[in-house]
Amino acid sequence: MVRYIEKVSERVGKIILWAPSPLASLIESIEQIDEVITHKPNADTFDIQLPLMSLPGIFSDSMETIPKRIPYLGNTAKKIKSDYHKIGVCWAGSGNQPLDRRSISIEELEPLFARTDLDFHSLQIGHTSPPYLHDRSAEMRDFKATSEIIQDLDLVISIDTSVAHLAGAMGAPLWILLNFAPDWRWGIEKEHSDWYPNARLFRQNYGESWNAAITRLSEEL
Repeated sequence: MVRYIEKVSERVGKIILWAPSPLASLIESIEQIDEVITHKPNADTFDIQLPLMSLPGIFSDSMETIPKRIPYLGNTAKKIKSDYHKIGVCWAGSGNQPLDRRSISIEELEPLFARTDLDFHSLQIGHTSPPYLHDRSAEMRDFKATSEIIQDLDLVISIDTSVAHLAGAMGAPLWILLNFAPDWRWGIEKEHSDWYPNARLFRQNYGESWNAAITRLSEEL
């Protein structure tokens, strides 16, 4: 929802954005934000408070009218390419959802890694990466550092998690594996995203194993 900052700046005098500390250094680069803070501010330091997720309602937006200017985070987007070689992969969420349909086991991704001519990089936090992936987790100190890794890749393949949203906001080439009942932002049918025009969506059909969706993605790759 940080994509709305430009529209917000047209209506207010000063924008203070309260964000989690791992996001702060990335968001500080947005020109229209006057101050980024990482702790709850005192009530006498602002006139109006609004959650970011309320902004589509404030502007009476629909899926047709949401701001679609990409990139709005990170470095300048790479040109979308078809000759992918250096590929980042993220297969699991944070584990804080009681019913986690998003995550995929690393074993289920084996058809993807059968391509020995491609250079795969792990963008996964909190899970041990197999030896045939370049483990980049130690470099992922915050979202700005992660954005710099993504900038150096030709393609990101991810489940629906923060890595996917970051790559989408950067305008990076992005393929997302979605479970059969995804978050509302992805809709239920489209192969492309209204939120991230640079993303392709590979969906697990109802009653289908992850293997079928991963096989389709691997064949497309």
